[in-house]
Amino acid sequence: TDYSISGPQDSWKMGLQWSVNSSLMFRGTASQDVRAPDVLELFNSGSTKVSFDLFPYSSATTQSRISAVNATVGNPDLLPEISHTVTAGMVFTPSFLRGFQTSVDYYKIELDHAIESLISQGVVDGCALISKTYCSYITINQVPITNINQVTTATTGLVVTGPTQNVGVEGTSGVDLESAYTQPLGAGIITGRLIGNYLLSENLPTAITGCAQASLVGAIGGCLGQNGYPRWKANVSVHYDAPRFGVFLQERFIAGGKADPWDIQGVTITRNEVPTIAYTDLTLNYNVGSKSHGEVYLTVTNLFNRDPPTTITSAGAFDSITSYDVYDLLGRRFVLGFRLSL
Repeated sequence: TDYSISGPQDSWKMGLQWSVNSSLMFRGTASQDVRAPDVLELFNSGSTKVSFDLFPYSSATTQSRISAVNATVGNPDLLPEISHTVTAGMVFTPSFLRGFQTSVDYYKIELDHAIESLISQGVVDGCALISKTYCSYITINQVPITNINQVTTATTGLVVTGPTQNVGVEGTSGVDLESAYTQPLGAGIITGRLIGNYLLSENLPTAITGCAQASLVGAIGGCLGQNGYPRWKANVSVHYDAPRFGVFLQERFIAGGKADPWDIQGVTITRNEVPTIAYTDLTLNYNVGSKSHGEVYLTVTNLFNRDPPTTITSAGAFDSITSYDVYDLLGRRFVLGFRLSL
C-alpha cells in the first residue's frame, strides 16, 4: 500500500490449518497489518474541553485537582500504525460426545507506531517526571511551563494540550475459549454455550493512560478513568428452542480487580478492590402460528438490576463513578416486540 501522505507500507498474512482427524484440528496465523492515520488525526485544528487535572504543586504536600482547558490537536507528520499478530489454537469436536465442540485460541498483538491523543493527565504526569517535551504542552496564559511546580491552586489561564502522536508500542495477549453443547430435549433442542477471555497482558504507554505503569492487566477504573482491563470475562448461556416457544438465559461475568494494581491499599491508596460482578439476561419468545409467520418476544437485560461497582482513583482524590466501557450503566431494561414474516 502506498499512502499519499504517509508513504508505502507492506502488509501480509499467512496461516496453517491441520486436521489431525475428524475430532481434532490445529490452526494458526501470523500477519502484518497497516492502518494509515485518518483525516482528524492528521489535520484536527483543535478541540477543547474543561476538566480538572491532578497536579502536584510547590506549596502543598498533596496533589490537587486544578481546572484546565484540555486541547486535542492533529499531527500531519504521523506514521501509519503497523500491527503484528500471532494466533495459535485448536478445535476439538469429539466423536464420543455428539453435539459438543470447544475451541481454545492464544493471541498476541503488538502495535508499532500506535496513534493516540495524549490524555491531559498523562501530559501532566510526564511533566512531573521532568520531561521538557511534556512540560511544553502545558501553558499558562499561552506561555509554556518548564516545571510542574509552576502550576498552583491559584493558577488561571491553564491549557493542557494532548497532541496526536505515534506514541510507541502497544500490546495485548490472551486466550479465547468457546464451548457449545447441543442436544435434543423433549420437543425442542437445548444448547449450552460458554464464551470467555483470559487476559495475559495489556501494555499501553503511560502518556495515554495517565497511569503509573504500562502493564494494566487487572486494572479497572482508577487512573484509567472510564476504561478497564479485567483479568477475565465470560458469558455462559442456555437456550431452549421448541416449535412453539423459546427461552434464552445468559450470565455475563466480569472479574474483579484493583483500581491500581501497583498500589497498596491503606498505604498508597484508600480503597483498591473492585469486586467481581455478574449480569443476568433473559429472553422469552412465543411463536404465533408457525415460526415463519410471527413471533412475540420479551427481552430483559440486567434482570436483577445490578449497579456497576464504583471504581476508585487514588488516595486523596475524588472517586470516579465507574468504568463505562466495562460495566452495564443502564440497569434493568425491557424490550417487548413482535416479528412478522409474510
